[in-house]
Amino acid sequence: MVESDELFFPDDIEEQIEACRQRPALTSADTRLIHDLYLLYQEDARIISSVWKRLLKQVSQDYMGRSTSFLPIHPESPE
Repeated sequence: MVESDELFFPDDIEEQIEACRQRPALTSADTRLIHDLYLLYQEDARIISSVWKRLLKQVSQDYMGRSTSFLPIHPESPE
């Protein structure tokens, strides 16, 4: 793989990946590695999205179930 003194900036990862994919100097092993890592990234992003959706659904269901079960037994009297 080609060594580089360039700094890594996480916020620019998409642009860095695309630039690497378009470099003609990359070997086939480098190209394959970038492709495989990108596929893993996409899979992880799908998993994270799914986990967040399930977590939010569970939390909202738990919240809705608790909101009615914690009503005070003796309502406060108006002063």
